[in-house]
Amino acid sequence: MESFPPVYWKTDYEWPSRCARSEEGAACTGLLSDPVGVLGDKERWPDHFCLHPCLLRSLANWTDRQVSYAVARGETAFFFWRGSFPLPIGRRALELWRRKLGHTYEAVPPDDFAVPLPSDYSEYGINKQDLYELPPDDQLAKLSCLMPFEGGEEAVIALRVQGGEFVLDLFGLVGRRESGLVYPGDLAFTLRGREPFPREVLDNARRWWNTMTDKPLPIGRPRGSGTWRSREELSAAIGRAVRQLRVEGVRPTQEKVAALLHCNDRLLRHWLSQHGITWEQMTKD
Repeated sequence: MESFPPVYWKTDYEWPSRCARSEEGAACTGLLSDPVGVLGDKERWPDHFCLHPCLLRSLANWTDRQVSYAVARGETAFFFWRGSFPLPIGRRALELWRRKLGHTYEAVPPDDFAVPLPSDYSEYGINKQDLYELPPDDQLAKLSCLMPFEGGEEAVIALRVQGGEFVLDLFGLVGRRESGLVYPGDLAFTLRGREPFPREVLDNARRWWNTMTDKPLPIGRPRGSGTWRSREELSAAIGRAVRQLRVEGVRPTQEKVAALLHCNDRLLRHWLSQHGITWEQMTKD
């Protein structure tokens, strides 16, 4: 599976914690706080994905469990991997990610990352100059050992169910791509432990995930993928990003919309000018 170029979500960004559609139905954030209860009750199954409070937060929670900041301190490989969306969780996907990371460095200097990196790099034991260089091979090798799968798996959501002596990790993967949209793929899982786990949790998760496979994921156009085919295609993509941010209760600025389209705000303004679209047209109520 072809991986998207990395997207460096600001790792200290204070994501909205509330599902923006909770008043309309089941909140997607319930999957993070009570995965067993939500998956076991069809009335609580979410029918949508909020990007920041659900998908990105679930991935950040999982990566933080894999490696503590004490272990990863000063390692730019972990720093960038943790901020990627979708998240490579297969070794082949990680290798594709690493290749695109090199391409990204050649094309986009760190000051132009789609989402600003934390200003206090010292918190992570990283010097800003380190961000201008590819992570060393030994860091990438350690990162590869964390991958739960061998193939091209990329996760958009990760949920952990933990019992007395078992740990079940559930991963919603990237699936098919059609007409510029990305849809959920398979549900993968890993299981560790010394006691039987409640099989119905996995069965319920699969049944819920199967209801989501026809719903586009909130993922924008890959960075560096070329020009837009038409004014309408660009307008539709920006419109989806603006609506997604508003649903999550976030004001749609050029920087935030550009992040969802996997570019920076300067490139977004270039696209708008190229196709004769004004920002005011895209953000009017």
